[in-house]
Order: sequence, then C-alpha cells, then structure tokens
Amino acid sequence: QRFCRSLRLAARVCALCVCVESPQTLSTKMMETLSTRANTLFCSFLSCLAFFAVLNHLSAYVMFDPTPRMDVLEVEKVFPIRNTRQGDQAVFSFNMEADLSSEFHWNLKQLFVYLTASYVTSKHKRNEVTVWDKIIETVDDSVLSLSSEQVEYVLKGEDYLRDRNVTLRLKYRTMPIIGLMREKVMPLTKTFKLPGSYDHGASSR
Repeated sequence: QRFCRSLRLAARVCALCVCVESPQTLSTKMMETLSTRANTLFCSFLSCLAFFAVLNHLSAYVMFDPTPRMDVLEVEKVFPIRNTRQGDQAVFSFNMEADLSSEFHWNLKQLFVYLTASYVTSKHKRNEVTVWDKIIETVDDSVLSLSSEQVEYVLKGEDYLRDRNVTLRLKYRTMPIIGLMREKVMPLTKTFKLPGSYDHGASSR
C-alpha cells in the first residue's frame, strides 16, 4: 500500500514538472511571440503603404489629363558673338509665355523646366544645350511670363558659331512624389540665326 502511494506521488510530481515550465523558457516564448507580432504588423504596414502608393501613382494618370499651353516663344535680342580661347560664346534674350498649371495634382512634387538650344556645327551634326532652367514647386509659379529674359548659360562651341541657325524648345520633367519622372516637350519652337561677326571689344583670343 505504501509502495502504491509512493508511485502515485512520483507520478504527480512528474506531471507537475512536465506542465510547469521554467521562467527562462516562458520568457523566451514570450519574446518570440512579441517579435512575431511586431514583424507581422510591420509587414502589414509596408504592404498597405505599397498598395496605396501604387494606387496614388495610377490614379494620377487615370483622373488627370494635363493640357499644358505655350503661347509665346521668341528671341528678343541676340548679342554679338564673343571669340575666346575656349571657343565661341553666344548670348541672347528671349520672351516666353507658358501655362503648366494643369500638370499639378496630388502626386506631383515639382516640375523641372528648361529651355534648350539646338544647332549644327561642322564637328557635330546635333548639338543641344540648356540655356535656361527653373524648378517649379507650386501652381502659382507654373504660369510663366518672361520678358527680356537673358539666358543663364551661354552657348559655347569649339567650332565657330557665326551664322549658325539655333532652334529653341521648351522641355520639362514631371517629378512625382511616387512614381517615374517623365520628360515632355512643348510643340512650339523658335529658330533664329546667330550674328555673322564677332564682338571684337570682348575678344580674348
């Protein structure tokens, strides 16, 4: 009878040892549970963020149809060409009126607008340089009205620029908050001819 009681007591102790885990084991399991939950929440947050980012990007293309307008692009004054050790340099001023406000929507951060000048030389069949640029961040600044605006960057050429035909063209890049940048070109262009003589007073050959 005593032997049976001992066996029962031993069985109860063994069962208690199996059911009751050590504090270290419980702490480890709790940490694993917390890290798993945190990882799940973080992944869910990233998935939702990615979903709404793609939705924001696509909705801008579906719901908005930009209609930029350019009414004026003309050359006001062409200054005499300077002949330097680095080559010919040409400077001019221009007038421009353009409305890019229709490009702005909730996914657009800014516009990078720039005026390019294209010309042909004996060394290169196609030369295109930026002569003026501007970053537009608000709708109010997207309506351009420039008068007697002088180029920010001079035309430079290792070859002679005298009597060269130059074509001006306005381009801009849309820079969205989320998505890819796109380059757009305004259809209106202006072609003019550079002077056939040098500005001898500014020559530094």
